[in-house]
Amino acid sequence: MNKLIPWGILAVSFFVSLAAFSEKQKTSIKERDNNSCQFPGEHECGGGLLIHQIIPPKYAKKFGINPDFAANGITICQNALTGSQGIYPDIAMATTSNEPGALKKAITLRTTKLNQRQPYWNEKYDRAMHAIVARNTQTAEKTGWNFPLKKTRKSKKSTQ
Repeated sequence: MNKLIPWGILAVSFFVSLAAFSEKQKTSIKERDNNSCQFPGEHECGGGLLIHQIIPPKYAKKFGINPDFAANGITICQNALTGSQGIYPDIAMATTSNEPGALKKAITLRTTKLNQRQPYWNEKYDRAMHAIVARNTQTAEKTGWNFPLKKTRKSKKSTQ
C-alpha cells in the first residue's frame, strides 16, 4: 500500500502539471461548476477537485489547437481523472500494478498513440462533459460570469 501512494501522487502531479490554465482561470471554472465534480460517469467521487482539460493539452497542440479555452475545462475529482472507470484508467492500472516500470510503460504507450494522432484517454465521456460545460457556462453567464483571459507576454521585436 505504501508503494501505491507515491505512484498515485506522481501520476496526479504529472497530469495536473500538463494543465495550462492560470490559477485565476481554474478558480473561475470551479465557480462556474459550483465547486463540485461534474464527471458524468459512475464513480466514487473523491480525491480532491481539479480542472480537467477535455481535449488534453498535448493532443490539442498536436493539431494546432490552443487547449486553454473555457469550454475545454471542467471541474472533476481526482478519482474521475485517474480511477479505473475514469478518463485515464491506464494510470489506475499502472499505479496499482506490481509490475516494475508500469507507469513508464503507460506513458510510453501514450506517447506512441499521440505520435499516431490517436486518443490516449477514455473518450467515452467527452461529449457529455462538453454538454455539461455548455450548460454550466450558459447558466453562469446569466449571472455575470466571465472566463478570465490569460495574459500573454508581448514578443520582443527583433532588430534588423
